[in-house]
Amino acid sequence: MNALLSALQSHACTQPDRIALDDGRGRLSYGELLPEVEKLAAQLRFLYIGTLALHADNGIGWVVTDLAALVAGIRCVPLPRFFSDAQLRHVLRDSGADALLADDDRLAALPDWQCEPQAICGMGWRLARRTSASGNTLPDRVQKISYSCGANGVPRRICLGVDSQIALAVTLMQTGGKPGDDSHRCVLPLSTLIENIGGVYASLLAGASVCVPGLAALDGDDEATTGSGGSGGRDATWHAMQIFSGDVFRAIDAMRNAA
Repeated sequence: MNALLSALQSHACTQPDRIALDDGRGRLSYGELLPEVEKLAAQLRFLYIGTLALHADNGIGWVVTDLAALVAGIRCVPLPRFFSDAQLRHVLRDSGADALLADDDRLAALPDWQCEPQAICGMGWRLARRTSASGNTLPDRVQKISYSCGANGVPRRICLGVDSQIALAVTLMQTGGKPGDDSHRCVLPLSTLIENIGGVYASLLAGASVCVPGLAALDGDDEATTGSGGSGGRDATWHAMQIFSGDVFRAIDAMRNAA
């Protein structure tokens, strides 16, 4: 068992009533989080999914699905919602995803994909399966494939194993000095490594509360984004995130050089 799952088990015992996730529409305490993750992980295993592409808004469902893939040993491919349709199609081909879980119909008409009727743990999200082999294979140790905009708009991938993700989260938790009674508010898409690992994983390791509002709740809302209101607070938040992103990518480069 990795350090993140061990931490979630520990928090469930020592602070079961503390809020782990809050997206403004619902909440999960630490006592509730791991059972929800394990329930979804069991469903994903039953569906024999190898590589799961995740296209959803920020929220509890996104985090639970990401953690469930980690628990189930399923490769996860977070799809950035700000990507164009052409970029998303490229990512689905490049990653070798054989299943797509989405909270909307944007990708419902993809060729070589077929929607399935399953309700994913009552979330009402749509599951689609690839009807023909992608032909792309990656090393078994790769558990997460994250994409950013590359040169000429072609998505660029970063592949990470479970150990690399957890080591990065632990490093960022320690260097950031995040205490367990702290809280973190997500201000970036969860599909970014900065927010996914540095924001969510590091905070959950520390036993902090994570606020994951939908991205629409952040647009044009200074107070929601910064917690302090005003453009000055927004500028300070984004300056902090720029510094934080530098820490993330330096840590990734260090792990690559050590490999």
